[in-house]
Amino acid sequence: MATGCGKRQTMQCKCHGWTYNLRGGLLRAPDMEANENFSPGDFHLQPVQVAAWVPLVFANLDLKAQPLSHFLDDLPARCAQLLQKTRRAEQQLLQYHRRREDEKTRRREDEKTRTLAPS
Repeated sequence: MATGCGKRQTMQCKCHGWTYNLRGGLLRAPDMEANENFSPGDFHLQPVQVAAWVPLVFANLDLKAQPLSHFLDDLPARCAQLLQKTRRAEQQLLQYHRRREDEKTRRREDEKTRTLAPS
């Protein structure tokens, strides 16, 4: 998997070093050139369906299969609603903790004031 920015005109298997062009054609296959029965044209990459949802990438080898959106159905909308509810709950929890901290601070200040006040 490539990281960082840039643009490549090839893809390379990190394990075997086979290099393909962006159309899936095999350009180079180290250690296979000596094999007289090896023909790079017989080893092109096959097309697949690819779709992304959130940070996930899905590949489907069946080109006739329905798209990912069919299988996700209303999941993206339900996840968005859940995320919105979670954010609201987090905000309420933070407000609660701030109020509690404010109350503790006030109590400490009141105790200091009572302790320092002449009797």
